[in-house]
Amino acid sequence: MASAWSRFTVRTGSLTVLMMAQLQPCAAHAQKTIAGDGTTQVNLQQPASFSTYTVTGDPASTFVNFVGTASVPLIDAVTDGGSANAYTLNNLGTIHTTGAMAAGVSLSSAATGSTVINNGLIVGDSNGDGIRIQGPGAAVWNQGNIQGGTNGVLLGLGGTVTNLSHAAIGASAGHGVNIVNQSGSVANAGTISGSLIGVLLDTGGNVVNGSTDGGTTITPGARISGGTYGLWIGASGGTVINHASSTIEGNGHAGIRLSAPPGG
Repeated sequence: MASAWSRFTVRTGSLTVLMMAQLQPCAAHAQKTIAGDGTTQVNLQQPASFSTYTVTGDPASTFVNFVGTASVPLIDAVTDGGSANAYTLNNLGTIHTTGAMAAGVSLSSAATGSTVINNGLIVGDSNGDGIRIQGPGAAVWNQGNIQGGTNGVLLGLGGTVTNLSHAAIGASAGHGVNIVNQSGSVANAGTISGSLIGVLLDTGGNVVNGSTDGGTTITPGARISGGTYGLWIGASGGTVINHASSTIEGNGHAGIRLSAPPGG
């Protein structure tokens, strides 16, 4: 029997067609693993063991597994060091920073395709981001817990966020997921929350709540919530699918708002 779901579509001059695909972690031809517990910033470019961390595998690989705990004061806990190459971080441990406005993970490469796969815990500063990716075509795949202050996840030039069942993305003083400057896509089967807005797509985009595989599998209880609006889609609009038994809700405001983004 077909599942029940509700659809909300915005068209701006032409038909909007939603295509969603679940981002899956895939095996790289060459990988590197950084393991250990420490308080030193982890630079994904590191080719050899450093501080209290050991590095194994291909030293030049841009697919990096992190296993252990990085609890870093003052600065971003994990970074790509401004690499010219896009990195993929597969987090299997705990990443945490208490640096002012610092991120748990900050990937600033201008190359297309920087990616974070999270199966552990990533926590940014109370005035920072859990994950911050600046380049285009960014992707975040979460099966764990990502928490920030200003943003749980910030994608600076568009991209996709996939939040699986039982996974959580949150922001204590801002937006759960914030995708800016280019359109974004969010597929949620877990919980996304923000003290301001749950999901903010300032340039438009697509959101599916209750499934991460295009509707083949429906996950009851998926939730997107905000202290003001649950979901805000600006600029060119987009498409929202909220499957049965899933919730998009605001607090004193609409669950879904379509308009220019806050301040725009």
